Amino acid sequence: GNVKFEVQVTYTVDPTETPGLVFRAPTPDEGMVYFCRDTFDAQTNLTLWELEWDPQQETFVRKEGPPIIDGATSRQGGAEIGGGPWWDTWT
Repeated sequence: GNVKFEVQVTYTVDPTETPGLVFRAPTPDEGMVYFCRDTFDAQTNLTLWELEWDPQQETFVRKEGPPIIDGATSRQGGAEIGGGPWWDTWT
């Protein structure tokens, strides 16, 4: 139906342990070129809340109580960790 949710997804990658791989990506002027650095070895965390309408604030807010999903984790998260024009380490 019309249920609204808020999700928080975070990921962490240590570039000294996981340098990632350089992939081709489409660019407006040069076509497919090596342009981004990705990994599928990011520590990923996910939390999901149901939202409800708050007429006083006139916006959706988190429903009281615990999240529907509270800190699910995976070591197989996909993450962009660099690429053109920022080939150096991200923080």
